[in-house]
Amino acid sequence: MAATIDRIDDSYKMKETKEIEELIKQFAPVANDAIGKYQEDYDVFISTDAHGVGVNMQDASVVINYDIDWTPIGPVQRAGRILRFWQEPRTVEVYTFIPTLTAKNPMISELTSIRRRWENLMERHSESRKLIDLPVLTESNTQEIDMLEMASEVTIKSGQLDIEELADLEISPYFQHTAKLQDNREYAQSIPSDIISAKTYSERNAKIYVLLKHNDLYRGLFYDPKTKKLEEPTVVKLLNLLECNEDTEIALVDYELVEELTDTCIQAWCNQEGVDPEDVTRECALYFKPELEGDTVKDLLNPE
Repeated sequence: MAATIDRIDDSYKMKETKEIEELIKQFAPVANDAIGKYQEDYDVFISTDAHGVGVNMQDASVVINYDIDWTPIGPVQRAGRILRFWQEPRTVEVYTFIPTLTAKNPMISELTSIRRRWENLMERHSESRKLIDLPVLTESNTQEIDMLEMASEVTIKSGQLDIEELADLEISPYFQHTAKLQDNREYAQSIPSDIISAKTYSERNAKIYVLLKHNDLYRGLFYDPKTKKLEEPTVVKLLNLLECNEDTEIALVDYELVEELTDTCIQAWCNQEGVDPEDVTRECALYFKPELEGDTVKDLLNPE
């Protein structure tokens, strides 16, 4: 059995990237062109979501979701690690663990919240199927899917896809945003790096969004100066907040104070991740000013 996390005393730590890459090759040597390169292979691979996407694991035929995730894209991406072409017919099994609610369960309130999250995920998963035509979650205990039967129901026609039309279709918000980006790609590419801007929004607390780059990876961060909370939003939530057009007004905010707030956000992330701020590059920042803002940015940075 291989795992991407090491337990050290009472804490857990992610293994080094190179070591994880080697474990993936030992777990899926066929998919990663590593047959015979290792003395030991693994039959089980346990990972966080950090390696639930972007890797080849089609040597396996079973996916187990221990966490139901927050978006329908997560389970789809996990299943996509093994739902790929293979040299022979086979059965692929996808399991998802969800809590069983009983009145005697001492964690009934917590489980009710998780159950509500599951129901919301299932509703959103039905929306995602409009694009993928393949269920990886099911409301029943089991559901058998014959890929050949599903394929026989699909008629593929040649033609040209007008991506601008996607913006008005009843599909995933992610793809709606992608369609709008495609329509404005030339303008987006003309925007210089490390810009700072501000806009109003409907939430109560002011926030700063910072896109930074570390080790060639981009991280999008929200920082609430009032609560000192740092979070990485989902892609859809982020795009919904960032969305604007040529008529969107720039909020009037003191430039120097927003610069200071941006630095505070980056420093908070560096402290959390144990990263040297000198190794971080700021790509851009956007200040979100509440429509009815009571506190100024200065007040938020220097609370009594």
